[in-house]
Amino acid sequence: MDNLIPASHLDSSVPISPRARHLAEEKGVEISKILGTGPEGRIMAQDVLNFLSKPGAITPEEVTPGLAKSPLPVQVSLQTGPVSFYIGSQKEIPVQGIRKIIADKMFKSLQNSAQLTLNASAEVSTLLSLKEGWKKAASESDLSRISINDLVSYALIKTLPQFRTLNAHFLIDKIVEYDNIHLGIAVDTPRGLMVPVIHQAQLKSLVEISKETRRLKQACLDGSIQLEEMEGGTFTLTNLGMFGIESFTPILNIPEVVILGVNNIRLQPVRENSEIKYLPHLGLSLTMDHRAVDGATGAKFLNRLAFILTHYDSLPI
Repeated sequence: MDNLIPASHLDSSVPISPRARHLAEEKGVEISKILGTGPEGRIMAQDVLNFLSKPGAITPEEVTPGLAKSPLPVQVSLQTGPVSFYIGSQKEIPVQGIRKIIADKMFKSLQNSAQLTLNASAEVSTLLSLKEGWKKAASESDLSRISINDLVSYALIKTLPQFRTLNAHFLIDKIVEYDNIHLGIAVDTPRGLMVPVIHQAQLKSLVEISKETRRLKQACLDGSIQLEEMEGGTFTLTNLGMFGIESFTPILNIPEVVILGVNNIRLQPVRENSEIKYLPHLGLSLTMDHRAVDGATGAKFLNRLAFILTHYDSLPI
């Protein structure tokens, strides 16, 4: 295979080990055509052997990120013994702005907490029937715009008061439990993940939760979200179910002690008397900080939330 980079582009003054020099002279190889992989570009004996296995020459500038003299993407052939492969065109994206903030927060979250994820599911035949009925009965009403995420959010704020230790912050030397539920809703935007907060969510109806969620999501998308609308969360909800995700591990939005992930809806077999039925189940993934929340508490919370989701017709709408 022909070289992509002409040998004339190489620096012949690159240092070379005595063994490599002896080998190159013995085999009649031009040192200027060999790429050194040793310290500071030093040519080692293995570099000569690699070159001999499939002759070729590339410059360090075109292999090492940040040393390229031209911003234009280049195609490079790397020699790896008897095998040659191509990197192809490249694009460098600086980690800055929202992406930098997200990266720092995610790393600090995993580095500074003891995260454990529990998975469960809720049978949601009744929930889906209610949603479909609202949509058909009044296509232009607020209830017709209720989403699965809205329904889970509302069930969540009805469940959480029974589990105060989950609506809390872990602050190293103390745990602060909150009376008000300030519900963060993870939103995917072109600029990255954002988490606006529905403050005092426990005081809102299902329709009010739905309206506020839509408003905050739109504000995140169009860039009009205010700083105070992104602060003060005590519990976060994130949903990947619309992408077909069956189970995942949400990362804590520290100092919050739990985050609930919503998965997709799947048919699961259920035995009723002697009959097997396939009923829709909504997957739930709860990540918690084990320093603040015990596994049994998280499991009880998921069981209670699943019960409420299954018996949604008993909730005051």
